[in-house]
Amino acid sequence: MSGNEPISVIVDDGGITLNGKTIETNSSHIFIHDSHSEAKDERIVTRTVDATSVRTVTVRTDFGAIAVEPSTGSARIGVAATITLGENNLSSADQTKYLSGFTIPDTVDGDNYTARVVPPADLPDEVRWNVSYRVTVPPSVALDLKSENGSVVVRDTKTIGKILARSEFGAITVANAGTTVDAQTENGSVTIESKEKRDSVLARSQFGAISVSGPARTVDVKTENGAVSIDGAANAEKVTARSSFGAINLEKVGGTVDAQTENGAVHYSGTPKALTLQSEFGAIAAELYDCATLKDATLKTTNGSVTVILPASASVNITGDTGNGKIDTSGFPANITGDSFKKSVKASLNGGKAPMSLSTEFGSLTITARQ
Repeated sequence: MSGNEPISVIVDDGGITLNGKTIETNSSHIFIHDSHSEAKDERIVTRTVDATSVRTVTVRTDFGAIAVEPSTGSARIGVAATITLGENNLSSADQTKYLSGFTIPDTVDGDNYTARVVPPADLPDEVRWNVSYRVTVPPSVALDLKSENGSVVVRDTKTIGKILARSEFGAITVANAGTTVDAQTENGSVTIESKEKRDSVLARSQFGAISVSGPARTVDVKTENGAVSIDGAANAEKVTARSSFGAINLEKVGGTVDAQTENGAVHYSGTPKALTLQSEFGAIAAELYDCATLKDATLKTTNGSVTVILPASASVNITGDTGNGKIDTSGFPANITGDSFKKSVKASLNGGKAPMSLSTEFGSLTITARQ
């Protein structure tokens, strides 16, 4: 195996597979030496744990990635830890010696199993080491994952419990896993997707985009610097989206919707029960498929246009105003009145059941009908 060859390790009930080849071994230890590295060696340590009594799997690493995938065994947890030594003055023989002392305990504490690596007791304090984890789990366990410096990825585990994912510097991805997802990173993107309905999704990032797709009862996302995208939460009860610097795009989203950004455009489509779209610097556009359940709507920006597309049967009471811009209602087949300067507009459509406020300081207002 060359030092540049990708390494793939699979740990399950069938044993250990390295780069597609089954390895026969009487221990849980695999050694890999990178001959192209001046002062680095690697070791992959594996462990299989009985998950019969486990309800939560915890993984922590200071420097390294975490990847979680489904287990082929219904009551087995597989752990593959890639240990890398940092720069050091050790001889090749000493590196191999110390790496051979790293172990993964299989002790289950109550209903929790913590995947962790224990270094050898005689490892010199000045020798730093990093560890990345690949863990396979059954769907019966919840996940508590955190990397200080590295990505966190959970895919296709169909976990029925909660997934808690944290990273200080790294992206987070949760795909087709968890009924409840709480994903937060200080620096990196957050991507959450699922074909099955989730109970709740919470996502946070200080510096990074957030993308959520698939059905969920509640969605709550916030980023300080980055775009927000939410798609497919048509039957949600509540959807909240925040960005300080970034656009917000909501497609096929329902329920009580509140989307606000300080710098960026806001786009919405769906059937809301209540709708709040706001931006300080950016256009706002909303297409409402149906207004039968709408209680109220507010579309507001300081700098940008406001466009709303309504079904012809919409029962809404519209009030709109612009400080510096035009109002265009020519695309809506109803009697809409405005002032002589076209700076404000009022309309009670089909009985005017739900109040709808449209406003901008610098930009145009457009009201049109769905085709």
